[in-house]
Amino acid sequence: MNTQNKATKAASQVGGVVHPLNQAKTLLHSIEPAAPALSLEEQAQQIQAQKEALQEQENELELKMQQAQEQEQARKLEEYNNLREDATGFRATAAKETDEESKRLYVQWALDADKQANQLARELGLAIEEPEDIHQESKAVKAVGSLLKHRLGAVVQISLLLLAIWVANHYFNSTGEHIKEVNKVLPVEQQMSAYDETSVQKFFFEKWVEFWDLPVGLFKLLIMVPFVAFYMLPFIRSRKDFFTEFFEDLTPYQRCLLTLSFIALFVLHSALTHGVKP
Repeated sequence: MNTQNKATKAASQVGGVVHPLNQAKTLLHSIEPAAPALSLEEQAQQIQAQKEALQEQENELELKMQQAQEQEQARKLEEYNNLREDATGFRATAAKETDEESKRLYVQWALDADKQANQLARELGLAIEEPEDIHQESKAVKAVGSLLKHRLGAVVQISLLLLAIWVANHYFNSTGEHIKEVNKVLPVEQQMSAYDETSVQKFFFEKWVEFWDLPVGLFKLLIMVPFVAFYMLPFIRSRKDFFTEFFEDLTPYQRCLLTLSFIALFVLHSALTHGVKP
């Protein structure tokens, strides 16, 4: 038997090279059998298990996002409360301050803290009510902003005013020269009296008196009734000043009446200055 196997082995090898047929037989014996295919029910169970794993991961992610959102809400709420406390503290400090500059500074800090707190309250969905001073301050700023929007109209008005002054000055000088030329051929008793440099100087003297009356009148107010002067000065801003009350407290009809009154008084003041004499 051994002799026969050796002969068979020798016959399968030629020149020390394994015959391809024998090599294929060896490979077939070495290949393991493939795993049986999953049934449809097993595949469905496997897919369901994957879905449950994904759902669990999604639930964990939503829980983490909710926790992060709650932490952010808590942080904003704490910051909101701190800003409200800061605003209250600033107002209390401002009430104790005697220096006007420091008082205005603390009030401004309180307004800034209120604005930041209101912004956080909107993000948190809290019901808030705008403070009266902030609301009225924004109304005054909007009123001034609406006036500044008409810059083009102001430029046109100023240009027309300068043009009218130039035309009046041109005809004033040309008419004076024409009167002087006519007087040369007229007898003395028929000559006309033209305005000269003395008349022009009198005009500027009247304007000098007119505009000097304004600071003098304000100085009188500062001596006699300083609170009225502070109320009228445009660069002193408070809740009780002419600028704020003009735009916020007066009705449009009252503003028209007040404006016409000021214009009439200024025209009357200009007319009265023509009676001054050097």
